[in-house]
Parts: sequence; C-alpha cells; structure tokens
Amino acid sequence: MSIPIPPPAKSRSWPVRATAVLLLLQAIGLGGFSVYRITHPDWSFLPQQAEIIQDAMILGYIEAILLVAMFIPLALLALVSAVGFVFLFRIGWLLGAIAQGLILVACLNLYFQYRPIFIYPIMIYSIIMVLYLNSFEVRIAFQHRRDSGDAEAAIER
Repeated sequence: MSIPIPPPAKSRSWPVRATAVLLLLQAIGLGGFSVYRITHPDWSFLPQQAEIIQDAMILGYIEAILLVAMFIPLALLALVSAVGFVFLFRIGWLLGAIAQGLILVACLNLYFQYRPIFIYPIMIYSIIMVLYLNSFEVRIAFQHRRDSGDAEAAIER
C-alpha cells in the first residue's frame, strides 16, 4: 500500500524574491518619475518671444500629462505583478512580462518622438527585468505542476 505524496509546497527561491523586489522598485521608480515630471515640466524648448511662451507652456504641460498617462498605469501593472510574485501567483509572471513589454514600447515611442535622456535607464532596467523574468529558477517557480515528479526532476537539474 503506497501513501500518496503531497505535491511540493511552492517556495520562493532568491531569484523569485529578487525579481519581486526589482518589480516593486520599478513600480516605485516609474511612479516617482511620473510625479516628478508632472510637478517639474521640461521648459528647455521655450522660445524667447513673450507671446509664444504661453502656448509653449501649455504644450509642456500636455507633454508632461501624456508622459504620466503612459507611466502611471505601467507602474500599477508592475506593482500588481510584484504582489503576484510575492504570493507566487502564476498571473504575476505574465503581468510582469506584459509590463516590461509595454514599458519598452512606451520608451521606444518616447525615444523616436523626443529622444529624452531619461529613457535610457528605464529601457536598460526593463531589459534586465525581461532577462530575470525568463531565468530558469523564476520560470520553474511559476511552472504549472501537473505531476509532482516532473517538477522535482526539473528542480534537481
């Protein structure tokens, strides 16, 4: 008579914890950056003529609002993904990958329109996050476990 072995409990390895912390830092960074941009718009493009300055200021505020409209939802998505990583929800990995892809698309859009200097660190961080999300330990932690023997064999490799 064999006693059924329960499936192994999900444990958080250090790469999963590190990825959760990095996603949380990214969410905080994008949110903080958005708040900074809305409170300190870029006025470097203002013309010298006094009558055009008011129109240019309106354009500066519109640009800041559009930037915030792009990055705040992405920061919230990264935050939800970080929570998913903490509790090892499978949707956390998917949301993290979607967040990184959308952040890179938003950064490329800004790069081709304005070529701002602040885009480079955000893009590098997102690329590193994609690499972390696709590391072996993180993928194994979120892999669907139909058969506990297969999961144990994959972890032992």
